[in-house]
Amino acid sequence: MRIAIIGGGLAGLAAGCELSDHGHTVEVFESRPWAGGATYSFIPPEGTGEVDNGQHIFMHCTTAYKKFLERLGTLDLTKQQKLLHIPVFDENGQRSDIQTAYLPAPLHFIPTLISYKHLALKQKIQIAVILLKIKVFNTSHITENQSFHSWLISQGQDDQTIRGFWDFLMRPILNCTTSQASAKQALFVIKKGLLSDKKAMAIGLSTVGLSTLHIHPAKKYIEDRNGKIRTRSKVEKLIVNNGHVEGLKIKDQEVATFDAYICALPPWYVQEILPKPWQTMGPLNLLSAFQPSPIMNIHIWYNEPITNLEFAASLNENLQWIFNQTKISGEESDQEHLVISISAPETLFKLTKKEALQAILPELNKVLPKTKEAEISDYLVIKEPRATFIPSAGLKRPGPITPLNNFFLAGTYTDTEWPATMESAVQSGHNAVVALEKNSKSWISPN
Repeated sequence: MRIAIIGGGLAGLAAGCELSDHGHTVEVFESRPWAGGATYSFIPPEGTGEVDNGQHIFMHCTTAYKKFLERLGTLDLTKQQKLLHIPVFDENGQRSDIQTAYLPAPLHFIPTLISYKHLALKQKIQIAVILLKIKVFNTSHITENQSFHSWLISQGQDDQTIRGFWDFLMRPILNCTTSQASAKQALFVIKKGLLSDKKAMAIGLSTVGLSTLHIHPAKKYIEDRNGKIRTRSKVEKLIVNNGHVEGLKIKDQEVATFDAYICALPPWYVQEILPKPWQTMGPLNLLSAFQPSPIMNIHIWYNEPITNLEFAASLNENLQWIFNQTKISGEESDQEHLVISISAPETLFKLTKKEALQAILPELNKVLPKTKEAEISDYLVIKEPRATFIPSAGLKRPGPITPLNNFFLAGTYTDTEWPATMESAVQSGHNAVVALEKNSKSWISPN
């Protein structure tokens, strides 16, 4: 079959690679001059090397994404922990590490919980009890409309424990607070990550830019199998007749026709390309409920080495995660490139780029004292206002199938169970391919 993919982000490219392996001819339409969606890299005008638009990690339990890298032959461009180990700094710059042990889950988390200095004994007991409950008891009775915060309160977690541990744990994963997140989404992550296996949350990092890791290789993978990647090709409308998509209207009035279509756009853009009668039909009506959540990344280049750490977490909301790209890449340099990754920023996001940098520096100085005296040679602030969606209580996520018989959905927002992560993107691409091939008999003749 000839298949069009609308959107050249990770979900669309993952679907394109899989379809190409199955012998289909794929054409990807991307409105921007480059592919990558929310996970790409670029060379800034100052020539400071390849820079990711946002810091991304994966984990041992994110199997779909790792298989995708294996398909592309680039998994060796990453480094992965054997077990989870995160240096964590409090608001005063005091360090205490979280690291899992070689014990069966959930016992693998107990030694680090005992030694962790940023929580009082009472809080540690609360956390241990609730982890045991989640591991042992069935939590399927939790309603779709319950927030994770309200569920934690109902389980005896106090505000200090929620702020000091649960918000710290969930914010970078869900890109929202426990008050915003659904209990079901948070519990899925806890079961899959913290409680499924001692290795599950071990962190993986790319040693190269994201475009080098998975965007350029995916593009080549599709093109080597007779596919096309068309950038600067904005799909303006679907041409629909009697519940069947007959073509795409591209900018400059061009019309392209295919056998089937996968839409890998973010949810807030999907309805824009649908004819009005179809925008609110069936699961397509769910798309208007999705709310975006921002992420901010602040890149700082120092004129001297700052720390031997590859990454660290902070309990300070204006820091959250610090990545040392120089150490991660293995590059030998007299300078050091740090990235401050801030999920769901609130007041910080409203500041100018210079103001945002000035706001985080005093807190960064506490965590990494060498930054006090080191000279900043350059900096770059990247704001992504629609980085992810909020997995809010009551939010219903559509599957890949739509009321249009040859039109399918892919994207982190679809019902993959995962929050908006690279894992969800790749899994959604796979789900769309499975649905497309399973349902193709309804519109493709035997000949």
